[in-house]
Amino acid sequence: IVLDAAAARHCGAWGGSRPTPPHIDKLTRQGFILSDAISQASSTLPSVWSLMLGRRPPLIPIRPDRPIPSIPRGARTLADAFRRHGFRTAGFSENPWINPGLHFDEGFDRFGNISPLLHSNAPFSRSPVASMECIDLARSWVQSVGDSPWFLYLHLLRPHNPYAAPAPFGP
Repeated sequence: IVLDAAAARHCGAWGGSRPTPPHIDKLTRQGFILSDAISQASSTLPSVWSLMLGRRPPLIPIRPDRPIPSIPRGARTLADAFRRHGFRTAGFSENPWINPGLHFDEGFDRFGNISPLLHSNAPFSRSPVASMECIDLARSWVQSVGDSPWFLYLHLLRPHNPYAAPAPFGP
């Protein structure tokens, strides 16, 4: 589960002063905690690229005059490694960058991208509806695989603030 832009220091399981988010805290009691995990980049696109490929990310200048690097078709990804070992694989993301157009679906049996902007009336704002839709899809998929071993990648944006600059720099 990727909680985009969430800081571990705010989560009870990693020593935060409040027991939030409670379901993540419960999940960590049933699993394990990576206490020294370090992101390979400060932004989502190269970080997830690195996570999926197990490589250092390329420098990704996001500019209109340059194509955005995607995961190469046919690349051996984290999902592909699980699938080759008999796992069913699925990914669900509400982050607009983590999508099939940039090949983030590579290696997954099923991949869904839910746009948070489609569930909002105002530019640069998000509704929790997209997060809940993403979670519902993941829950339904997990239930559908039954007793098969599975790997799920779930990417949620709820902790991530919209970065809307005040006038005169933004809308």
